[in-house]
Amino acid sequence: DKKDKKDRNKKDKKDKKDKKDKKQNDGKKDKESDDKLRRAQVAASIPCINGLADNYPCENVDLHSFIPLSELTPNDSINGNDIWGWTHGPSGREFALMGLTDSTVFVEITDPTDPKYVGFLFSHTTCSSWRDVKTHADHAFVVSEASGHGMQVFDLTQLLDVEEDAMPVQFQETAHYGGVGNAHNVVINEDSGLAFGVGTNTFLGGLHIVDISDPTNPVAAGGFSEDGYTHDAQCVKYDGPDSGYTGSDIC
Repeated sequence: DKKDKKDRNKKDKKDKKDKKDKKQNDGKKDKESDDKLRRAQVAASIPCINGLADNYPCENVDLHSFIPLSELTPNDSINGNDIWGWTHGPSGREFALMGLTDSTVFVEITDPTDPKYVGFLFSHTTCSSWRDVKTHADHAFVVSEASGHGMQVFDLTQLLDVEEDAMPVQFQETAHYGGVGNAHNVVINEDSGLAFGVGTNTFLGGLHIVDISDPTNPVAAGGFSEDGYTHDAQCVKYDGPDSGYTGSDIC
């Protein structure tokens, strides 16, 4: 009797697990089906009419295309977090750079109605809910709140030579700056060639300054801690009425 009861309990647990797995798989299939349907529906530009383009709220912006997250990662636990852009000057080709939980992905949007997923760059360390990317001198600079991540440097011109039948390509970082561990954000003053890590584990979370004038050889250039934790910033060359500060970096 005890053996029969034990066998029945094991069978009940297995049945419950099978039902749970089936429900999760069915849910994943439904999501993938919805994503494919949505992409098929956005096969041509959808104008913003009465505040909506497809089912997205809008104002003076039309929807040209849609790539579901499931096409950018096979892992349904991965989320997106931030996005930036880069234009190759000589050719005018345009790319979207998107942060994911585990990587940075690169999508060509030169033809906005036909985006192409070119490739991805994995996190330098581990996954994190937050990743930020900015550009300077045809390079991307990627930080993350993942412990020990530092700042990845990626030569964006690599995106130009990828054949469509080879997409998506797994890229490797071009260089790495390890003078900082985690960072919430990175801000770049392209006029001065300086990157400012903010929300880092240095300078009380204030500005961590890196010279990126030579993008593949980032060098520590100082920091500012008097304001404590800084969540975000904008840094520019001063060109205002006080001539004593003309040409200075202001954040």
